[in-house]
Amino acid sequence: MSEVKGDPRWKVYADHIQLLCERHLAMAQAEKDKLGDPMTFLSPEENGKLKLRAAYHQGKAEGYSDTLKVIKDLIDRGKEPEPIPMEETAA
Repeated sequence: MSEVKGDPRWKVYADHIQLLCERHLAMAQAEKDKLGDPMTFLSPEENGKLKLRAAYHQGKAEGYSDTLKVIKDLIDRGKEPEPIPMEETAA
């Protein structure tokens, strides 16, 4: 992460993505806490919705985290990504 934030071209973007990642992680944890609270009584439908929201936020956080890894990889390689051949894009 320090490589990304050390590059002024990526710092603003990386800070924004990091904030989004942390926000979704916090929301996922809040949903998981509700699911694990023995004093919270939910109908099966509410329980299912809560699990879906927790999974949604967890997935978003992981996606944002992976985005930061792509930036680091690009900086480490020092070049633009290689173009995808046309036959692969059509599939």
